[in-house]
Order: sequence, then C-alpha cells, then structure tokens
Amino acid sequence: MTTLDTVSLLSSEDDHQNLDQNLELSEDERHLSKDDCDETKKTVQLPLCNRSISKNLAGTIITIITVFGQSGMAIALPTFSVAVNAAHCHSNQYFVLIYPAMWFPIIFSLIAFASKAINPKFSLKSYTAIKAYIILGLLCAVNCLLVTFASLPDRTPPNLQGILGITIIPFTVILRYAILRKKVGVGRLLCTLGTLVGLFITLVPNIFNIEKNKHHGSKSVIWPLIFILGILPAAIANVLQEKEMKRDYREESLVFQAWVAWYNVFFLGLLFWTGFIPHFGQASNIQQFQHQMDCGFLSQFGGGKGKVPSYPWALGAAWLFISFYCIANQAALLLLRYSDGAIYLVIVQAIIPPIVAIFWTLFTLKGGFHWHPRFTDSSAFVFAGIIVILPCIIIYNYLTLKEEKAESNKI
Repeated sequence: MTTLDTVSLLSSEDDHQNLDQNLELSEDERHLSKDDCDETKKTVQLPLCNRSISKNLAGTIITIITVFGQSGMAIALPTFSVAVNAAHCHSNQYFVLIYPAMWFPIIFSLIAFASKAINPKFSLKSYTAIKAYIILGLLCAVNCLLVTFASLPDRTPPNLQGILGITIIPFTVILRYAILRKKVGVGRLLCTLGTLVGLFITLVPNIFNIEKNKHHGSKSVIWPLIFILGILPAAIANVLQEKEMKRDYREESLVFQAWVAWYNVFFLGLLFWTGFIPHFGQASNIQQFQHQMDCGFLSQFGGGKGKVPSYPWALGAAWLFISFYCIANQAALLLLRYSDGAIYLVIVQAIIPPIVAIFWTLFTLKGGFHWHPRFTDSSAFVFAGIIVILPCIIIYNYLTLKEEKAESNKI
C-alpha cells in the first residue's frame, strides 16, 4: 500500500468516525457545533478572551507571525548546530533534532493547560483521530531526519539545497488535489508559479555560484534524492493538517499541536539508531554515538565548569530555536485553518529564504555571532526575489477571499 493509499484510507475512516460522533451528539450539541463552525469562518476569537476580529484581519496577523517565527527558526537552527560543535567535544545532528523535540510537547501542553486555567471555555478535548496523530507524528519525524542528515554541506551542497527545497510547492499543489480534491483557480495558480520564479531569482547566486564559493558536496545523487524524499513527508503533513484544522473548529490548535509533538518525539526517539548507520549517521558505532550525545547534553547543562569544555551561545541558541519553532508551528497551524490552506502556507514560507539571506548579509557566525554587514552582487538577487514573491502572496490571498465571497453569495 502506498503513502497516498494510506492517507486516503485515513481520510475515509475519519469521515466515518465523524459521522458516528455526530450521531452520538444530542440535537443541541450538533446545533452548537454547526453554529460555532459557521461563526468561526467569519470571525476569529482572540485567545484567552471573548473578543473577536474579522477572519481577514486575523489571516494578515497570522501571516506576519508565521513569517517572523519561521525566519527566526531558520536563523536560530544553524546557530544552534554550530554552537553545539564549538568545543573539542563535538555533538551530532541527531542531538540537534531530538533535544528541541523533547521540549516541544512539554511547552505546548503547559500552554494548553495554562489556557484552560485562564479561560474555562478552552477545551482540552481532542476531536482528531489517534491514527491522524500517529501519521502526522511519523511524517514530521521522517521529514526532520532525512532533511537534516541530507543537508550536511559535504552531502548536498548549499547551492543545490535551495533548488531542491522549492519542490515543496509543486508537491503541495499535487498532494492537496490528490488527498483533499481541492483545486486552485487559474489566478492563484499563476501566483504560485510567480512565487517559484521569485524563489529562483533569489537562488540565482547559489545556482551559478556568483560568489565563487567552494562547495565540497558529495558527487553521488543519493543525498539530493534523500533530501527531496525528506521534503515529501512535510508536504503530506501540511495537507493533512489543513484537513484536520478545517474539519472541526472545536479542535483547539494548541491541543492538536501538543499531540502531534508528542508523537513526533516518540518516533524520533525510535529512530535513534539512524545516527550510527554507516555512511548515513555521523557516528561509526553506538559508543561514538553515545559520546556525541553526551557532548550535546554537556553543551546545555555543563559547559564552562572546570575542565568541562565551554560552549558559547549553545544554551541560548537552543532556546532561541525552540521559542521560534513553537511560534512558527503554532502560527502555521492557524494559517492552515484561517486561510486558503496548505498552498497559501508554502507560498508564505517562500519568502523566508530571502529574508534569512538578508539577515546573514548583516550578521555572521564566523568568530562568534556578531554584526558584519557585507553587501555583494548576490544581495541584489535576494531583494529582487522578495519584490516578486511579496505581491504573489498578497494577490493570492486577495483572490482566495474573492472566491470565498463569490461562493458565499451563491449560497
């Protein structure tokens, strides 16, 4: 059975489960659920209070927060990765994955419980099937593992990673139609293509190596293929999360996020052995792997004491990444609910690479993180890419709202 068959089967089973749940609800509960969904489609209730704002305004705010969170996450991750390898006791990429993943479910769960304590109307009950959480947790774990290991510079050159990363957009368009049977209009499709063009412009300096940087990537095509395979689960997860977020508006996004995070860290934990697979992990045996993990935890809990190696910025970089991750993923989940869905999300995410490129034009990690502005010919391509991508995002959202209004007028 293929991945798409499994996803389709899940969708079918979820529909039957939803029907059974509705039959079990009382007439008042069914009426309340329908009213809540209809009202939520027009307005969005602000967290921890009874005030509401329009869906359009909410979508704009969530989009800005998503860009802020994901840009911060993309900046903090390499900083964290470099920091845990700053001393002579080096860690590995698996630690960079598993350590933050251990904190995500705890943080989301604590925020959910705090929300319940502040606002009694906040529901801790989940209306999503366990199978959906299992599949989403597994997809997220596989995505993180494959992309992280394949993105090492000596495996997939940075100039190639940017090109391969673009594939999440066509993947999402195709998978959204295959799984949800949702098509995009001609106008929105042109905006999607325009976003791809903008991304390509941004990547021109890397593709053609304008700066004449030396890349020592592997000559094998295996790692680039693994990189692409790692992007595929992310596209599937985006589509499935859109389905679940729009299926039942009683589902609190924080509760949903917490459950996905618990299953994600569970599957990442089960995949620890990939860290010492020959030619895949960064350790040749389990003893070396354990030593690398010890170094990672040392960077967080024991650096700088006596003979213990010092890891400048490691603790701060880790929590900076964790904080931005929580903001970015929560905002992305809300964007899936209150916008057009997965395609709009990946279009918004397309502006992240040029923003991050501008940031690293102003700062550097060499010799420690510090201010180091350096504008080159590549900077012009980055700004040009933003000029193309930003209007595509705005027009795509405008066309979505226009189509939704036309459909509501028909009803």
